[in-house]
Amino acid sequence: MKHIGTILHISPHGKLIVQGNPNFIPKLQTRVCTKDKKIIGSVKDVFGPVKQPYLSITVSNPSKVEELLSSDLFMYTRGKRKRNK
Repeated sequence: MKHIGTILHISPHGKLIVQGNPNFIPKLQTRVCTKDKKIIGSVKDVFGPVKQPYLSITVSNPSKVEELLSSDLFMYTRGKRKRNK
């Protein structure tokens, strides 16, 4: 699993805003999970400065967002990034 960042807050549109890990920036539509490997949603947008990017995460189950914020603030991706050959 790759650490992609730390949750900062919920946007007014219901998306999670994550302070990204500058060493690993996931592609758009990459699935995002917790440390327990529970799928939370997917990466909708990457924005901000290159040295400290931010991610917008679309949550698949909006009713569990508050529970997520109180328990686990770190986000991960399960898959490995494939290289183009």
